[in-house]
Amino acid sequence: MARTEAGVDDSVFVTVGSTDPGELMEQLEEQAVSQLNTRDVILAWHQWEIDGAREWLHRLESKSLPLSYGDEYHIGMLRSDITRREKILRGAG
Repeated sequence: MARTEAGVDDSVFVTVGSTDPGELMEQLEEQAVSQLNTRDVILAWHQWEIDGAREWLHRLESKSLPLSYGDEYHIGMLRSDITRREKILRGAG
């Protein structure tokens, strides 16, 4: 209904955001995204996010050693995000 009222095409990814970093808000955001978008758009978004994360991962892993703790943290977060999104895409197939 929100798409119709706003005149947003089905091919456009619609997202929501919150300034609250809590787990509950993240769950609510994911629920809203799934209600506002078609399955195909959501899957394309996950693939886009994976591609971007892989690019950042490559950049960080290409840095000369030793890596900073911040870089090591980001590498771990990127790997985790890639794994989570790949599971979503595999489950959709």
